[in-house]
Formats: sequence, C-alpha cells, structure tokens
Amino acid sequence: MIVRCSHCGHGQFVKDHKFDRHYRAEYETAILVFCDRRCCDSSQVPIPRGYIKLGMWLGGWSLVRLMTTEEYKAMKRTKRILEAGLAQMDTED
Repeated sequence: MIVRCSHCGHGQFVKDHKFDRHYRAEYETAILVFCDRRCCDSSQVPIPRGYIKLGMWLGGWSLVRLMTTEEYKAMKRTKRILEAGLAQMDTED
C-alpha cells in the first residue's frame, strides 16, 4: 500500500501487515493526509473549519478528518475556559 500526501504528493510504501484494519479505517475516513516534510506543515496548509488534525499517525504523518460531536464539545469547553481566564486576568489588572 502506498500512502500519498494530499499536499505535495509524496508517497511512502507501507507493508500490508503494518497497515492493519485500524490504520486503513482512519485512512479511508480522512479528507487530507499530510506527510512529515516541512512543506506540509499544518501552519502552512489551512485546515477547514469543523475538521481536526490527528498528528503522529503512522510515524510522522498527519490526518485531517471530520470532528466528532464529543471533540467539538471539548473544543468549545476549552475555548470558554480560556476566555473566562483571560477575562479574569483583565479584571485583576
């Protein structure tokens, strides 16, 4: 199986016994796959809203997939806690 980067087209051969059911299912549900090269760094490639990047997939490779409801709620809660902390710091000054 050859895994191809969505951004630069770099391909890496992966043996079938290493690319098991778990990796294959994640690979098929991903909308973008990034290799571990500098040109494909997520800071240079925009990730659409509503999607999440999974790092360290199959070594240094990264996946971008649709965010689940639980992940969305966790992100929203984290953002709310951060904003509350920043507001509290502003009132203390």
